[in-house]
Amino acid sequence: MDPVTHIAVGAVIGEAVLGRKEGGLAMLVGALAGALPDIDIIPSLFMGPIGKIECHRGLTHSIIFAVLAALAGGLLIGRLAGRGWGKNRFAGWALLLLLALFSHCILDCMTAYGTRIFLPFSDYPVALGNISFIDPLVALPLIFPILYILATGGRGAYKKAVLVSGICLSSLYLMLTGINKVYVNSLFEQSLIRQNYTHSRLFTTPALLTNLLWTGIAEGRDAYYAGYYSIFDRGREIVFETIQKNHTTLGKYSDDDSIKKLVVFSRKFYTVRNVGGSLYFNDLRYGGVPDGNGSNGSVISYLIRDKNGRAEVERQHIIMDHEYLLALMRRMLRHR
Repeated sequence: MDPVTHIAVGAVIGEAVLGRKEGGLAMLVGALAGALPDIDIIPSLFMGPIGKIECHRGLTHSIIFAVLAALAGGLLIGRLAGRGWGKNRFAGWALLLLLALFSHCILDCMTAYGTRIFLPFSDYPVALGNISFIDPLVALPLIFPILYILATGGRGAYKKAVLVSGICLSSLYLMLTGINKVYVNSLFEQSLIRQNYTHSRLFTTPALLTNLLWTGIAEGRDAYYAGYYSIFDRGREIVFETIQKNHTTLGKYSDDDSIKKLVVFSRKFYTVRNVGGSLYFNDLRYGGVPDGNGSNGSVISYLIRDKNGRAEVERQHIIMDHEYLLALMRRMLRHR
């Protein structure tokens, strides 16, 4: 999820847990804790594409990190927040930190990227794919309570009602995205069956900024079948684009460690394209640019260069300009 959402969720948790006792400090600590797991972005700035994949959403996004950081932070803040070191408020601060840190992990698990919350015991990436990694409707119900509390200095007559309402609305929305995910999955499965697409697995995820437009990718024997579905579509038949796997195009690079890591990261939903002698590894999980029916291109791709007989990977820029956003909106609102 985006930083604004993590900060908003953490701030609301801080206010709900300790706002009455600790005032504005609880909201501030909650906001910082909500964003803390993304501290792994700092070392990733000095890494290559594969290093970034291995570093981000790793140990700092794990359950064990949340627990240990909550215990250590609760002990430190509990002493510092009191009048001198002798007044310990460990339990309250530890609970606040645990909930804020864990909220970050859970929200990231709901996206399609993959969050390794079980490290160091397992590096399995949890990717539920029921919300986009930027979805303003998660944070918006929480921003109003935060602004209200800040504007009233935490003494507003309706503070509790506003806070509870914001939490309930945001939680309800997240629950609805899960229900919507199940519904969309069933539509994709039914369309694949009706159109005689034999497939072994299916992955769906909402498009950027919304839960109303979804992209789906199904794996066949030699190809993938990609399509979009909008809740505004009049018909339930999904138009699929056939994308050849072309995995053999990797040639000698197929056994390269960097390529193996890309394959794992993409959950094996990838295709390889040879464009003018240059190889491109396309991660298909996020779809492409909608062309009105299926999809066109790939949002995430990597250029593979040869360096002394080994693969050197270069991340290509994500297609997220205004034209891409307009294409998503047109596909979402287009009636079939």
